[in-house]
Amino acid sequence: MSLNLEAPTELLDAILQAERKIAANRQELHAARAERAAALQLESDSSKTLANLDSEIKRLGGQPHRRSRAAYLDGETLERGTLTLTSDAVHFSGWRGKVEIPLRAIQSIALGTSLLPPFAGIPILGNLWPGRPRSGETILLTVRESPVAAQQLAVIGDLKEAALWQQEILIQQQQVDQVTALKTQLLSEREEAVAALAKAREAFRQAQSRVELIEKEAAVLRAQMDTLKAQQRAEEAKARSAEVLPAPKRDEP
Repeated sequence: MSLNLEAPTELLDAILQAERKIAANRQELHAARAERAAALQLESDSSKTLANLDSEIKRLGGQPHRRSRAAYLDGETLERGTLTLTSDAVHFSGWRGKVEIPLRAIQSIALGTSLLPPFAGIPILGNLWPGRPRSGETILLTVRESPVAAQQLAVIGDLKEAALWQQEILIQQQQVDQVTALKTQLLSEREEAVAALAKAREAFRQAQSRVELIEKEAAVLRAQMDTLKAQQRAEEAKARSAEVLPAPKRDEP
């Protein structure tokens, strides 16, 4: 920038005006940075709220209340795997796949016994060396997934403490409605939390853009001030040079 000022007074006025602009810019920048910090804190709080809700929803839907090794009889096929009870279903995960039985679909639970080789139901090993049959306990779940669906029987054998499994399944069944209502409420709160997080992120983005814009204005103002100060120093140097120059001599007649 180059300012062509005709007198030192104009230069001083320009410097004073630039100083006022820099001071105002500094205040504006301070306010913008405070707004950005508040927006960042709001984004962080919103993110934590969403994470807490996701954790609570996951706990409701997937926290295991009981788990055990077991054998699942699917028709004529026996499969080894893990039996897990959560707040809303009985899950079996085996070598060939997974089975999920909603607690609402379980109409009755009966107990029985089993006599199965320990490796029966394991691919290859179950055929080559199934082992000696051993006694175990069994739960038989009568399942109907809808009023129009046919009843099915889920047979899970080679269990330990089948009576405790029966008791725990009945307890969780009694709490299904309560858990479902709570999960519905949490999902609604999660939708609100997602919207709040998106709003907070947009507020931070705008605040960051404002800070960057004011910082650019500050850089321009500093550059203008540097130019004015340089011109001031040049004027002062010129004035000092004029003071030390000797007076011109007059020619004698």
